[in-house]
Amino acid sequence: MKDYGDLLKGRSSPADGIRLRCLDQRWQKGGNAANTCAVLAEMEHPSEYLGTMSSAAAQLAFIQNDFRSAGIDFEHCVYFDGYPFVSSCIFINQQNGSRTIAHSNRIPDLKLDDFKALDLSKYKWIHFEGRNIDEVKKMIEHVRKYNASLDEHKGSRAIPVSVEMENLIPGVLELAPLGDIVVVGKDMALPAGYTDMKETARGIARLARPGAAVVVPWGELGAALCFQETGEVQVFDAHPPTTVVDTLGAGDSFIAGLLYSLCQGQDVRTAVQVANITGGIKCGIPGYKGIGERFKKEMLKRKK
Repeated sequence: MKDYGDLLKGRSSPADGIRLRCLDQRWQKGGNAANTCAVLAEMEHPSEYLGTMSSAAAQLAFIQNDFRSAGIDFEHCVYFDGYPFVSSCIFINQQNGSRTIAHSNRIPDLKLDDFKALDLSKYKWIHFEGRNIDEVKKMIEHVRKYNASLDEHKGSRAIPVSVEMENLIPGVLELAPLGDIVVVGKDMALPAGYTDMKETARGIARLARPGAAVVVPWGELGAALCFQETGEVQVFDAHPPTTVVDTLGAGDSFIAGLLYSLCQGQDVRTAVQVANITGGIKCGIPGYKGIGERFKKEMLKRKK
C-alpha cells in the first residue's frame, strides 16, 4: 500500500474542537515500505517498492514522479480503478516533533499472484510488512521454495527474508516463525502484553525460526536484539539528534538502516546500531532529504 500525506506543522498538537493556524504545510508520499525505500535511496542503496495503489490520476502522478526522482523501482506495483487514493492528514508538533495521524485506506492489498510476477533471481533481500497476513505467509513460502531450489554450487544465493510486525492485528504473530530477521514494533508489543523491549525480544524469539534474530526498536530507549538460538538479549543505545524536529517515519528509517547494513554483509549487532543511527538522524530533519549526507558524515566520524 502506498499513500500520500498532507503534513501540517503547528506550535502544539491539536486538541478536540479547537481551531489552529499552521506554521507550515507540505505534501509527502508515505507508507512504511515506501518511506524505507526513500531512506535507502538517500543512502544510495537500490530498492524496489511493491504494493498496491489507486489509479487516481493526480495523486498517482505525484507519487510516481517522487519515486522516479529518487531512483526507486516501482515496476511491479498493482493499480486499482475506482478507489480513492490512500491518504493521511499528519499534524507535527513543533515543540517535540511528535505526530498525530488520521488515515484512510480502502484499496485491496497485494496478493500472492502479484508477488509471483517477480523474478526472484534479481533480489538480494526481501522485506515484508506484517499486514494481509494470509497472503504474506504465502509470499514468504514462495521465497522459501525458491531458495530450496537453488544450486549453491553454481553460485546461487538464497534470499534472506525480514518481517516487520508493527501493530497487533489478527494473525500477525503467525509471521514470527517465518522471518530470518523479525522486527517487532512497540505498538504491537504493548497491546500483546509485553512490558518492555527486552521482554518483547525474548518472548518473540521463542516463536522465531531456528537461527533467526529478533529486533525490537523502542524509540528514545534504543533497540533490543535477541537471537533465537541463545535467548540472550542485548540492548543498543538510541542516537537522538540534538533537537527533535520530525519523528514521522523514524521507524521506517530504522528499518532502512537495518536493511542497508545487512545488505552490506555486516552482522546483525552492527546492523541494529546502524539502524539506531539512521532513525536518530531522521528525527532531526523534516522529511527524508539529507539523511544520506548526514549518515555518511556520521559513519566517517565513527571511523576516526
